[in-house]
Amino acid sequence: MQTSRPTVRLALALLALALPTFSSCSLTPKEPDPVWIESEMDAISRQLLWELATIALSAADYQIGAGADPSRLELKSGWQTHLAPFSRRGYRRRAEVRFEALGERRYGIGVRVSRQVNMAVADPLDARLAEWEWAPDDSDAARILMQRIKSTAGAKLEFEDLDGGQS
Repeated sequence: MQTSRPTVRLALALLALALPTFSSCSLTPKEPDPVWIESEMDAISRQLLWELATIALSAADYQIGAGADPSRLELKSGWQTHLAPFSRRGYRRRAEVRFEALGERRYGIGVRVSRQVNMAVADPLDARLAEWEWAPDDSDAARILMQRIKSTAGAKLEFEDLDGGQS
């Protein structure tokens, strides 16, 4: 039996439509639903709030990079990697901080720490060979980061004047 060219073309067209669906499938679980830790705080300016967040992130060893947008009051750190000699024991975390103006000098804060686990079996201490899979968010780390931001805001700041004295 001989197939006609229109039938072959139709079959190829259907296959072409189906391929993107198959190629987008992944064996790796998708990113889980985010767990945001939320609170409110007072700050005299957006700039001060931004500085407090960057200080708190740096103190917690989260590197701030291209994921920082001061105009939208959103920070997303780079990955903080912790490798281990056993499969599924190494992990990496990334912090996100968002602020929302609630009123004059009042802001809502949202903190999230997403997490991935290294599933590599062959050499889990080699970051180049890591096989990252999503894990549930680290809500404890997010609570600690939230407390760091709020504690930094509550710290008494001392400034030096130009003559070297303290004011």
